[in-house]
Amino acid sequence: MNVQTPIWASECSPVPRTAGSDVAREVIVEALERSGLTQQLHRRQVECLADLVVIRDLDVGTVSDAMLEDETQDGLMILLDGDVEIEAMIEGESLSLHLTECGDVGRTASFAGGSSLQIRTHLTVRRESRVLLLQRSRLERLLDTQPALVYGVLRNLVLHVHGIARRSHADGKQLRHYVYGAPAYS
Repeated sequence: MNVQTPIWASECSPVPRTAGSDVAREVIVEALERSGLTQQLHRRQVECLADLVVIRDLDVGTVSDAMLEDETQDGLMILLDGDVEIEAMIEGESLSLHLTECGDVGRTASFAGGSSLQIRTHLTVRRESRVLLLQRSRLERLLDTQPALVYGVLRNLVLHVHGIARRSHADGKQLRHYVYGAPAYS
């Protein structure tokens, strides 16, 4: 009998953990699932993605890109626990995100745009935090062996960014209504 193994069941090579390596694998998987990046992915695919992340512990204070400009410069940030504000200047436009819940996602522009965009980021860590960093180039290495995984993560990332834009647009309309008395939704 010739049984084919689904492509998503193939093995991933684990990446050695750095600081924070005492984090249980289930906590990492849970954060990935809460992030929304793994919607409609099989459990084995989520576990494979968990093998790709680097864990960083962040101390209270302000941290610039310099802390993240090693192998994780293009890393997507997913909060495990803590409180992190991200202020970014992307091609001259400012953006601010506040990560407070396990699975909150930041640095999407760095992940998607990489070196093609001029991005400067400052992190304000309000309390000791632990984050997952998913490097784009590590994910891209799976294109040949696990294209469905890569496609799924990128599709979910687009949906995530679209949700941010949609909420931002709605908030802007509500603010205009509050300030100017104009109809909030027209």
